[in-house]
Amino acid sequence: MSVSSALGMLCAIASAYCTTRPSFLALMGVAVMFLFLPTGCCTMAVMAAVPTHMRASAVALNILIMHLLGDVPSPIAVGALKDWLAPRCNTTTVDGVEVLNPDCVLDGPGLRLTLVLCLSLLGFTVIFWTIPLLFPLTCGRPALDEKELKEDADEEALM
Repeated sequence: MSVSSALGMLCAIASAYCTTRPSFLALMGVAVMFLFLPTGCCTMAVMAAVPTHMRASAVALNILIMHLLGDVPSPIAVGALKDWLAPRCNTTTVDGVEVLNPDCVLDGPGLRLTLVLCLSLLGFTVIFWTIPLLFPLTCGRPALDEKELKEDADEEALM
């Protein structure tokens, strides 16, 4: 998962420096593929960390937390960063119609920096996926229900 996240981050940051639309779309597409590869593993890790009867609630809570910490605040934070780094990229009213400010072209470096700074935060993902690889002995067995614990104890008693 850490390798996939690192490759996704590198492809996404490289896409910010592409000069053509096809190369940008290709690199960003590869980045998205790499970044979404670990999602199944994340769900399995959450499910393995709790007893069977709590798995649905654990996955639901995991999704809720991801949305509260990611999808909800990110548009506001990215918009504020873009407004600070590329202040001319906004809308203006021309003949009663909202259009993109023509001076936005001058803020290309600010827009690129906004994209790179946001994508650089994926480095935390790489770090957090790498920590369990560095300390494998701290990872325990999957969580078991009381019934499963009793069955395991009975199996060990028979041996």
